[in-house]
Amino acid sequence: YKAYIEAHNRSMDSSREYIKRLIPVAEQTKMVVALENVWNNFCVKPEIFKWMVASFQSPWIKAYFDVGNHVKYLTPPEVWIRQFGPLLAKVHIKDFKRSDRSWTALGEGDADFPTVMKALREIGYEGWFTCELPGGDEAYLKEVARRVDRIIAGENPAA
Repeated sequence: YKAYIEAHNRSMDSSREYIKRLIPVAEQTKMVVALENVWNNFCVKPEIFKWMVASFQSPWIKAYFDVGNHVKYLTPPEVWIRQFGPLLAKVHIKDFKRSDRSWTALGEGDADFPTVMKALREIGYEGWFTCELPGGDEAYLKEVARRVDRIIAGENPAA
């Protein structure tokens, strides 16, 4: 793991350096810079990613959480959400099935959306959801909207 730790530390240092440069612009424009943790095996534990976001000590640097991306990791998405608390600025909703290592329709993968919504309510999240899904025809988009409505209601989206 030595090479991974060294690469992680280099990535952390360089990421933090570039993000620091954005803070004055964010303050001036009053726009939050929301950092998303993607599938590059960087900050694979919620406490590490939270530390990174919180380390800037700026209300303009927050987390952009992707539910589907975090199904990959051993810590369930709802634990990440609770860890972020008020540092959470935005949420991507998509689903992932570990056994197939594939993206699925909402509610057909391993994301436990009722538990995710419970965690979001616990931390007082009232922000937007962004669906990161493939495009489709009108019927597909209506089905996506139906499933998103069910997620927001705290229900299984595929039911």
